[in-house]
Amino acid sequence: MKQVKRLAALLLSAVMLLCAGCGREPVEEKGLEIRAAFVEEPATLDPAYATTGEERTIVVHLFENLMKVTAAGLVNGQASGYEVTANDDGTETYTFTLRKDLLWSDGREVTADDFVHAWQRLVAPQVASPNREILKMVAGYEEAIAGDVTALAVAAPDSHTFTVTLAEHCAYFLSVVCTDSATMPLRRDMVPVWQTVEEEETVEEETVPPEPVPDWTMKKATLITNGAYAVRNFNAGHLTVVEREGYYDRLRIGPKEIDFFFAGSEERAFSSYEKEESDFILKCGDLEGSVVAHHPEVMVLAVNQMSSLSESVRQAMSLALDRNAVAAAAGYQFVGAEGLIPEGVTTLSGNLFRQVNGPVTPCDAESVEKNRAQARELIASFYRGGAYAMEHLGVVTLIYEGNATAGRIAQVLKQQWQEVLGLTVEVVAVQSGEMQKALERGAFSLALMSVSDVTNTARGYLENYISTSFDNYGQHYSNAYDILLRAAAASDSVEARDAYLADAESLLVESGYVIPLCNDTYRYLFRPTLTGLVQYDMGVYQFSSVTELPQE
Repeated sequence: MKQVKRLAALLLSAVMLLCAGCGREPVEEKGLEIRAAFVEEPATLDPAYATTGEERTIVVHLFENLMKVTAAGLVNGQASGYEVTANDDGTETYTFTLRKDLLWSDGREVTADDFVHAWQRLVAPQVASPNREILKMVAGYEEAIAGDVTALAVAAPDSHTFTVTLAEHCAYFLSVVCTDSATMPLRRDMVPVWQTVEEEETVEEETVPPEPVPDWTMKKATLITNGAYAVRNFNAGHLTVVEREGYYDRLRIGPKEIDFFFAGSEERAFSSYEKEESDFILKCGDLEGSVVAHHPEVMVLAVNQMSSLSESVRQAMSLALDRNAVAAAAGYQFVGAEGLIPEGVTTLSGNLFRQVNGPVTPCDAESVEKNRAQARELIASFYRGGAYAMEHLGVVTLIYEGNATAGRIAQVLKQQWQEVLGLTVEVVAVQSGEMQKALERGAFSLALMSVSDVTNTARGYLENYISTSFDNYGQHYSNAYDILLRAAAASDSVEARDAYLADAESLLVESGYVIPLCNDTYRYLFRPTLTGLVQYDMGVYQFSSVTELPQE
């Protein structure tokens, strides 16, 4: 009998141990953690103001747009689907249906009004967003930036429907505008209100800038997000984000945690990479093993159409340049520009624009020598115009914003034109405000400036030079050029649009009114044991699809 009791006790103990094991919480795997080192700390994470690669990279992890870019390409984001309607007046209306299970990181529902508010705020003159031009194809944009934000053709018929009417067809609307960091949704109660300035506070009909307000994005308590990640820690030198529980697509997220480390110097960032404390470095200088990537900035010369520079002189000045030498003077990160459209910009067909269309301003040594011979012939034909022609030309003045990089470029241009063409060019450094005023008034012959485009599209770079553009500082006017841009916008064929844009670039550059010089580049490092890094556009990276490579 005692033996039976002992057996029973042993069995009971075993069962209790098993049950105790069953009752424990399962040990959850920690999951993949990514560490990204940035040299520069972000000044803001506000979608309306984020402009640097560092800022925008963080924004696309914290927020999510109507559409999103993944390793598989463009897919639905906060929108579960959309419809496009061609209207009788030539406009197009996009109707987006939002997913039913969308939540902000504080548990509140994401609604269509969050997109309406964000897009209206983006174009409000009081906000003065540097990114507002990304919405320039939306109907009512001009009225909105003039002060009536309700004129922007966006609406929320109900909490799950967001509509946008475009003034004309825009081939990149979904892939660029609806994925961009600038057009992310924002709640009205999240963002500080920018009050409209009363009429008596205006001076010469210009809006008085509002008083500065604290940046709501630079504190964990106020940085509420709708994207795949939420903020865990935001301390000096680090921003740590973690996979968000309420995110609808949580199962597809690769890294469970991303730590953005703000190193403060290239040396410190690289040291963290060498010690395997970081997996990615953005803008890492020319460190060994780094990958060259392209920046949207292009240094160009704008030639005023009202100046005394004839077509043959303009063309000769462009053909005479050794752009690789210009780039070398600018700095190690610059490369000679092979056209106005920089490397990294894709065609509407999805291919790299420069690879498809080839160089308009070739930079190889053989082409440079050939072009310089042609430049000498062109300038000789101008000389044959006699003393009057040379007297009329006189000394050509080039203005540039007085920074070291622009100064070095200006001196190399002056030297090359003197050596190859015998032209005398005076270079004049001006302050930033003076430069902008001179450009707006057309008070220049040659202006050295950098151009970029918030959409990173070929059309975006070319639209500045249509006759009606506010940014057409050189007062360039060409009916043929305008027709090519209109044809590209109206065509139903992607291939035809790409061809029109390529023709427009050639026409513009060959006229000599815009002279591309060099492109800015940067380098990044990404740990080779990882895969799935997605480049959103030039300078913006997405880590949510990153996974570890199988170990051999």
